[in-house]
Amino acid sequence: MTDTNYIERKNIVCDGVFIGTLNFKPLGAIGFVTILGAALIMLRTQIPIIIGILLILLGIVAFFAIKDKKLIDFYSDAAVIYDPQDNDRAYKLDYEDLDYWSVDSANRVIFFVLKDERVIRIDSMRYVHAYNLLAKTIPGKKERSRLEKFRNKSKEGKDTK
Repeated sequence: MTDTNYIERKNIVCDGVFIGTLNFKPLGAIGFVTILGAALIMLRTQIPIIIGILLILLGIVAFFAIKDKKLIDFYSDAAVIYDPQDNDRAYKLDYEDLDYWSVDSANRVIFFVLKDERVIRIDSMRYVHAYNLLAKTIPGKKERSRLEKFRNKSKEGKDTK
């Protein structure tokens, strides 16, 4: 995060309707790996059994080793972004202060760019869930893709000729 003042979470009031929460731990992926491991064990041949046991162990270790914490609560009027170090502290991001948002799936990062040019960066293993929540909550603030930007520039060029 850049230049963000966190306050106690209990002091933040959101009047909008609660939409959803983004947590850090990817429970769906952990469950999928564990179920895949169990399915491989059922094949009853040596290599799939070994791989299945390793996948189940990986799922169990990931479930207990990865600490789950809230990253963002989404409301209809604002988002509450939690401090990565202390979940009792948070920052209220009003959507009217937001210029655009973007999800970088390659680096597993969520970006919020504010109108005053501050950037809020949140690392998340659940970037697909984050994208879906953001697209549902504030679709008009999504950063345009390069193709959309190119199409708009080419349309503007055609109109001026």
